[in-house]
Amino acid sequence: SFWHYFAAGKRVAKRQSMWDAMFMGMRSMSRDESWIEYAIKMLLQVLINFSMGLIGAFFVFVFGLWSIVKSYQANPLSAAIFFIGATCAAFAFVSSYLFAIFGTAAG
Repeated sequence: SFWHYFAAGKRVAKRQSMWDAMFMGMRSMSRDESWIEYAIKMLLQVLINFSMGLIGAFFVFVFGLWSIVKSYQANPLSAAIFFIGATCAAFAFVSSYLFAIFGTAAG
């Protein structure tokens, strides 16, 4: 289901952000970097990780959706309409979620 792929994308983003925070923290200890610079870099990295995780989850969902639509062996026209509608709905949700995250980060 879409929610399974969406949750998997968020888990990937959280895990990658945790690793990035650890390695960015070690790397910034050797440089003369202020706390604010580190926080801004970390925020941008988290935004990139969530974007990539959710966009990747969207594409995995779309490929999985096609196999589900084919398994029902429906009329080709109604199968195409359902596939396009479900893809548009998933894209709308992922894009609005990312828009909300970026809007919150922008202030």
